[in-house]
Amino acid sequence: MTALRQSAIMELEKIPEDKLSFVIQIMQGVNGLYDDSNREKKAAFARLEKLRISRHQR
Repeated sequence: MTALRQSAIMELEKIPEDKLSFVIQIMQGVNGLYDDSNREKKAAFARLEKLRISRHQR
């Protein structure tokens, strides 16, 4: 486990139980942002690759 992850877990342990749902929602939102941007990058790369192939075939 990295020091950063260990530090994050220690901070999570300080949060009261009744506030954990908020933290979980934030974490899920951050993960969603990463997944969305990663998906967008893959789609953009696929479009560029398609253009490159179509121009190469001319």
